[in-house]
Amino acid sequence: MVPHMSALEQCTFLGVFSFVTSLYLAGPIGFPLSFCFGLFFWSHPILGPLFGTMFAVLLGLAIIPLKQQINMTWLNFLLDLFPSAVRYFDAGFVVEGEGIQKGRSYLIANFPHGVHNVGAMLHAGFLLRRLNIDVRTAGANVLFRLPILRHLIAWTGVVPVSRGRLLRTLQQPTATFVTPGGIAEMFLGSDQCEHIKLKTRKGFIKLALQAGADIVPTFYLGNSKLFVRVVSSDSFLANLSRKVRASLIPFYGRWMLPIPFRHRVVVLQGNPIRCEKAIPNPTPEQIDQVHTQFTEALVGLYYRHRHLISGWENRELVVE
Repeated sequence: MVPHMSALEQCTFLGVFSFVTSLYLAGPIGFPLSFCFGLFFWSHPILGPLFGTMFAVLLGLAIIPLKQQINMTWLNFLLDLFPSAVRYFDAGFVVEGEGIQKGRSYLIANFPHGVHNVGAMLHAGFLLRRLNIDVRTAGANVLFRLPILRHLIAWTGVVPVSRGRLLRTLQQPTATFVTPGGIAEMFLGSDQCEHIKLKTRKGFIKLALQAGADIVPTFYLGNSKLFVRVVSSDSFLANLSRKVRASLIPFYGRWMLPIPFRHRVVVLQGNPIRCEKAIPNPTPEQIDQVHTQFTEALVGLYYRHRHLISGWENRELVVE
């Protein structure tokens, strides 16, 4: 049974969600449109200065040095919406083993990415609001080039996906979210099975070993069913997205808008794989050993709990 939400609660949550999503979608086209319209209406007494000013403002917001500091007002506002998000997605949370403890460093390797990683949003809210764990999230570098959005995500603790920055973050007592499947995984999935990209993704294992961070296998049941992708993984846009390292994926959700369907999402948090001490230069054999251990833990986590989504009792997991 889908949890009841008042019209006001649902509109407030979806309004914030669609606002942030729209910034991501509109960011890449805001620059060229404002520039082109500015040139086209250059002689117009009103439209020329309007579009010129718009372009200058967007450019300034995109290149002004960004202060990587959490804004507690913005973060608390989002955390106040966490109960609404839980009700909207009928969210469930499963924690195996000892869970995440304060004072240790964790790399939360989560799958699948989906069109939008709503599962990670719910998981981060769970750790912040219910357990008071310090959370960071690794975000694609392109996000930090988009005006306005780059400030909003930095205020929530999102850090760029760069080896040096992630290594420094993982050396602190935080829970850092990393989505190894990345852009390629956004284009994966079907109605018949769950599809993740993991076999060749070993960089996150090396980072965790170098930092001495525990690795948490994490799977988000239902995360792949919140939007409908219009293109496949072998499409031109999928290949272009991988080359430019930016998601160029056409999709739609509820009411044919960038609003997620009301599909149940269950956060599966596996038992952390311990890394007792940092290994500055792990060998390929050490990385492969931990990667195999992680893969087995993640696959087992999925199959033990897939029944928590109605109709998923026989849904297979494909690891690419």
